[in-house]
This record gives sequence, C-alpha cells and structure tokens, in this order.
Amino acid sequence: MVYMIFLHVQNNSRQSLSPVLVCYLKICGMSDRKISRLNAETLLFHDLEIYGEIAEDYINILHENFSVNIDEFCFEKYFPCEFSNDGLMQMLLQWFFPWFATSSKEKNRRHPLPLSKIEQAIVSGKLI
Repeated sequence: MVYMIFLHVQNNSRQSLSPVLVCYLKICGMSDRKISRLNAETLLFHDLEIYGEIAEDYINILHENFSVNIDEFCFEKYFPCEFSNDGLMQMLLQWFFPWFATSSKEKNRRHPLPLSKIEQAIVSGKLI
C-alpha cells in the first residue's frame, strides 16, 4: 500500500506532495488548507514569500526533526535576511512595507528552492 502511494506521488508530483513533505510543512506550522495548494515545484521564497527568521526556522526544522545536515547550505543564496545590511533606507522600507523584501528585484537575486529539493534533503540527509 505504501508503495502504491509512492507511485501515485511520483506520477502526480505537480498535483500533490509526498507524505514526508506534508509532515515537514505541518511541523513548520503551515495549515492543511495552504499545504493542499502546494506542489513539489513550489518555491519557498519566490512563491511562498518565506524569508528571514521564518526561513531560518524552516531550515532548522530539517536539521532538528529530520536529521538533515545543513552545514554546507548557504542561506543567503536562497533567502534574504529579515533586515539586510543594504542600508538604513532599505531597512525602513522593509519595516513599514514588508512586501518590499519580496519584490521581484530581490527574488531575481535569489536561487529557487523548490519543495522537491527539501524532500531530497530529507531522503538523502543533506541540504546543499
């Protein structure tokens, strides 16, 4: 039965998430309703606008709950910080207008991190 579920997930990866990803997202605090709208290609920062301390928490959950080695993971490559060191003006803009941190310019500077890569990290035990 588990094997059949795995085949179903493999064949419909754009439509549904694997049980391990659903478990991970629930531990991260995501609602069932939101999880139901995601697929393996959903990007943490670009689509879900997860960044800063929340993104750090998502990555730390991989380490703490799934024993994923995150030592070589370069956080800044995928996510902006809550308040970057780009200057006082940018910090104020992010403080008063949170959507500023998720602007298209910032998204273009970051590499995509799809949920499928999170699943690969859980399976392999390493996030690079």
